[in-house]
Amino acid sequence: MAFILGSEDAPHIAIATLREGRIVKRFSFDASSVQSIAATPDGDKLYYCAHGQVWWINTKDENAKPSPVTEGDSIAIDYVGKYLYVKRMQKGQRELVRMPLAGGQPEPLTIPSEYTISDDQLSPAAADAAGRILFEVDSADSWYERVAVIDTSRKTFTVISTGFSGDVWMPGWQSDGRIAAVGARLDSSMWRYKPSPSGRK
Repeated sequence: MAFILGSEDAPHIAIATLREGRIVKRFSFDASSVQSIAATPDGDKLYYCAHGQVWWINTKDENAKPSPVTEGDSIAIDYVGKYLYVKRMQKGQRELVRMPLAGGQPEPLTIPSEYTISDDQLSPAAADAAGRILFEVDSADSWYERVAVIDTSRKTFTVISTGFSGDVWMPGWQSDGRIAAVGARLDSSMWRYKPSPSGRK
């Protein structure tokens, strides 16, 4: 797993393994602007976002330097390591694209005009091996952010109904095909105040 480590003045990216239970690699470059991190399934490449740009670095090379990939501020990689999914701003609009990790140009993923892609980051588990990508959307008919899924193989877009009155964030695929997400319910109550008989507050 990859994560940000260090003080606020000198944060950096580190890699640890569950098998060994320790940090096995640290990268010396400044990670103060890093917003999103994803790794290929084999662990050979690490991708991250910083300053509106996606970068990658070879984890096997001790002297490797980050290289730019494309514009973006949030990323996810599918389980088989075929595609990189990127959220980014283009001409004042938020868009979601995918691009082959083997090389190629970003392919915009189309959503219906009544929805807009939220500013929230993609979950590390947002993309599955079947080419389905989860993300949050906003629309004029709802106060809440909802979860949507694009099936790139079937060319379909679906907003997932949860029956939950509140925002839903960071949706990700579980190993059994279910979706896990963070929810924030909107609750409210009404109060009635009456003056006391003595007139005191």
